Amino acid sequence: MKKRILILCLAGVFVFSLSACGRQAAEETQSAGNAANEQKEEVQTAQKPEAEQSSANEKETEIKEDTEDKAETQKTDQEDTADEGEAEDMASFWGSTTIATAVSDSYASIQDAYIDGSTLVINGTYDITTDEGDVLDTSDAGEHRFTLSGSAKLGSMGGDGEPETMSVEEFDEILQYDMENNPGLGLVFYVENDQVLEVWITS
Repeated sequence: MKKRILILCLAGVFVFSLSACGRQAAEETQSAGNAANEQKEEVQTAQKPEAEQSSANEKETEIKEDTEDKAETQKTDQEDTADEGEAEDMASFWGSTTIATAVSDSYASIQDAYIDGSTLVINGTYDITTDEGDVLDTSDAGEHRFTLSGSAKLGSMGGDGEPETMSVEEFDEILQYDMENNPGLGLVFYVENDQVLEVWITS
């Protein structure tokens, strides 16, 4: 009987020990889980500012690249506009030259000029000028051919007299006479869209 009571007591102590150990293990497991969660939250908290900073840097880079692209586009547009302006100047201009007996290096001059059908032919050089007479460029020496507009105005002007217009035949006849007898006279012509609208012998 005493032996049975002793066995029951030992069994109770053993069960109590197991129960205590199980509780302690559960508490330790829960504590470890809590610690792991806290560490995870700390890592996430630390990573959040880094992610925000990275996003801000990316946005700043995008803004900078966009600004550079706009500046480059604006520069290209300005260059295109300048090229178009120059092309317009060359497509519409006054040509100015002087009838001379010899080639001159100091000013634009021609040694021969005539009308060939509907074409004005000039041998020599001529200045490309503005309406006010400012020289923009000078042509190369050689033969230059310009198509006369169907309504081209041809004539002479100078001195106190009024400009005098004439037919193509009359103009070419006077031009040939001046080429031989009146060096120093000027020849000016206006070109628009590759057609001559006006030609004047000037004094």
